[in-house]
Amino acid sequence: MKFVKSEISTYFNWGPIFNKSLEVGVQRTKEKGFDFYWRFSTRGDHAGLHSFIEAFGLMFEFNLHDVRHWDYDNDTWQRTQTEEEYEASKLEHCG
Repeated sequence: MKFVKSEISTYFNWGPIFNKSLEVGVQRTKEKGFDFYWRFSTRGDHAGLHSFIEAFGLMFEFNLHDVRHWDYDNDTWQRTQTEEEYEASKLEHCG
């Protein structure tokens, strides 16, 4: 579990477990009205449920999503690099 706190927000992040992550947070905003947003996707970067409710200066956020990225060319999840592959790719880009 990861805990992140700033002057205006507090977030908890659990995961990844089986490529899924749960994020819950609250944040102060300057808006004093009401707003609600939700999105659910099964394909795409960080697919899953993303939602927030904003009311009277507070925004509550709930996300249950996949931590992987989507390979749009092959219509599937991108393969996760091993640590060795990642280090090798950094060396290639540095020349």
